[in-house]
Amino acid sequence: MNKFKGYLILSDIDGTITNNRGEFTEENAAAIRYFQSEGGLVTVSSGRYPDFIDQFSAHFVPNTYVIGINGTVLFDPITRRHVVSKPVDDGVTDVLHAILRDRPEVKRITASAHDREIHIPREDFDRFDEILSTLGKPWHRFIIVQDAADTMDV
Repeated sequence: MNKFKGYLILSDIDGTITNNRGEFTEENAAAIRYFQSEGGLVTVSSGRYPDFIDQFSAHFVPNTYVIGINGTVLFDPITRRHVVSKPVDDGVTDVLHAILRDRPEVKRITASAHDREIHIPREDFDRFDEILSTLGKPWHRFIIVQDAADTMDV
């Protein structure tokens, strides 16, 4: 009953605990259920929002905290609450404005807050603050997107 007590399996989802098509195999599900039945803890760490794990509930249910949004949220899958939430500081907008001003190779900024994302393309950068305000807070992530060739040149 406690063969794996004190052990933790922590995995990403996409292409790690699932196959490259995002499917959970029965072999993985059975192995996880066995590990958990023997006292082991199994969870995931992902760039996604923590409640995304619900789509796999027929195959796998974490039995300890889920790490989400690139480490900015620790989510309890039992109580369905954020145990820890470390949002991005409001001062990040000054940094983002400097990037938008100084880096013409930036094509888009993706901003994430709780369970929403917005994509702000270059042609809308002049309305950045206005668009960002529609997202609401707390902000958890900003992704700056540019072409790979431009990234290699910087």
